[in-house]
Amino acid sequence: MHLLLPWDAVRIVALVVSVWGLLWMVGLLASLKVYPHLIDDTGLRIRYGTTTDIRVPWEAVASVTARRRSVPTRRHVELEHGDDGATVANVAVMKQTRVDVELRRPTAIELPDGTEELTGVRFYADDARGLVATARERLADREPARR
Repeated sequence: MHLLLPWDAVRIVALVVSVWGLLWMVGLLASLKVYPHLIDDTGLRIRYGTTTDIRVPWEAVASVTARRRSVPTRRHVELEHGDDGATVANVAVMKQTRVDVELRRPTAIELPDGTEELTGVRFYADDARGLVATARERLADREPARR
């Protein structure tokens, strides 16, 4: 840019905008690493940076499986309505999900755009098999408490 722009003021503005854009991108990438998905005693927290934090309680979870899927949109949270009335939330990264969470019954889950009755949640995780194994252990530990 500095070779193409003959005016010092325009060069400085271009430099400031470039540095701001670089810092914004580094911040976005850092937020994805700082806010990963969590498994705790209350349930599963599905997160995407600072913009998405979906909490699914263990009482609502029927099963957790690793399965790679493609989604048709680039939106981070997309609702998919099935013909049978089922509604699934997809939290995709690069148009992919890798973990399926099936719920026992339609459950009100708080999403970034409001509360929805969901029958499942699909999301992307770097280590899908590790997350699924840990989630299944938590579900198995809670099984005697349900009876």
